[in-house]
Amino acid sequence: MAEEQALFGIEDALDAINRKLVRRHPHVFGDEHAATPGDVKRIWGEVKAAEKKDRGRGGDGLLSGVPRALPALVEAQQIASRAAGVGFDWENPEQVIEKLHEELGEFDEGAAQGVPGRVGG
Repeated sequence: MAEEQALFGIEDALDAINRKLVRRHPHVFGDEHAATPGDVKRIWGEVKAAEKKDRGRGGDGLLSGVPRALPALVEAQQIASRAAGVGFDWENPEQVIEKLHEELGEFDEGAAQGVPGRVGG
């Protein structure tokens, strides 16, 4: 249909997919080195963030791309996945409580110092 309307052809779509694949996997097609699956995810995340920034959507925040109209369980899964991608992923409730105390300590420290950038950041 797009080709009939002279918008683009299958070759254009395949070329775009190929460019995206190469761009998002520099550890395979470029000079980046990824020793672990975590390195692969980190590199992919950095490339994706750069793409968003180039489109003018980089400063929206970690959860900005999660659609609010999703069913609650799907939304929760996407939020949890993004949080896990930046280190908020634990094996047991005790680790969650430990992280909560750590974050509250940082908040208190920033508030006590009166440095706005340290509070919540």
